[in-house]
Amino acid sequence: MKFINEYLDITGRKLINSKSNLPLLFALFLGCNALANPTGTGTSWVDESIPILSIGNKHRQAEAWGMCSAVNKIASETFGGDMPAMAKNYNDRANGAAIAAGMTYYVKGQNKNLYTPDQMQASWILSQNMAKSIPEVQLNAIMAQLETSDNQTWMYNLTATLRTCDSNLDGQQFYIDFWRELAGSGLLKLK
Repeated sequence: MKFINEYLDITGRKLINSKSNLPLLFALFLGCNALANPTGTGTSWVDESIPILSIGNKHRQAEAWGMCSAVNKIASETFGGDMPAMAKNYNDRANGAAIAAGMTYYVKGQNKNLYTPDQMQASWILSQNMAKSIPEVQLNAIMAQLETSDNQTWMYNLTATLRTCDSNLDGQQFYIDFWRELAGSGLLKLK
């Protein structure tokens, strides 16, 4: 909730009439979406027609994982101290999606040619940088949409995106597991 409160304090924009009710209302959207959104309105900011892992273009795939990181970050910050276990769960998902965004560049950047150790390390450094920058860019885009759209549509789009990201957790876990293997191998250096 701290992130949303700080954002609202900076912009003066009210997401919901009472900031103290935001976690409760957000939980209603997430947990009881059928009641809060009976028509299923809301458009995911991530293409829900195919699994994210199947997106062929590494830039578009990384952006999708970055969007998942950003929406989970918003959910984590929204619940903040009011629901710490739920906030931690969303934060873990945000971190995992950020890893997936970076690993997209490492995995899709490889080709059938053999890389030198220096080329592998350069690709690894790029993937780590992308894991930080792409989610931040996507978060900025989401918050810009909050400034320019009505609150209800924005909230519906946010929850639709969270559902899409939830349906892609297996793909996200694939990249996390691969990252762990590479990090533990000693072949590449963590910075």
